[in-house]
Amino acid sequence: MIPFPLTHTNLGDLDGGEAGRYIDEAIADAVRDLHERGGDGKPRDVNLKIRFTQGDHENEIKVAVHTGHKFPGRATAEHVTKIRTQRGQPVLVFLPEVPDDTQEQQP
Repeated sequence: MIPFPLTHTNLGDLDGGEAGRYIDEAIADAVRDLHERGGDGKPRDVNLKIRFTQGDHENEIKVAVHTGHKFPGRATAEHVTKIRTQRGQPVLVFLPEVPDDTQEQQP
C-alpha cells in the first residue's frame, strides 16, 4: 500500500474511518438539537480538533481527531411556587397543573 498525504478530504479515514464517524455524529447531534429546539435563536457549535504529537520514531507524527459540541443549556418554563412553613421549616409548594397560578389558592 502506498501512503498518501493527509488532507481534509481523507481526514475521516483515520483510525479505520472512526474519525469520519465521529465528525458525522457531531454534525448530526447539532442538526438534531436545532431541529428539536432551534426556535431559541441560539447557535450550535461543532468543535473539531486535530492533534499532532511527536511519534516514537524519527519522522513519525501521531494524529488524533477530537470532536465535540456546544449547545445551549435546557431550561423549563418558570413555574410559580409559594413559600409555606412545614414543621417549622420553609418549603416551596406548587400545583403541578397550574404553572402560572399567582393566587393564594395554592395549598
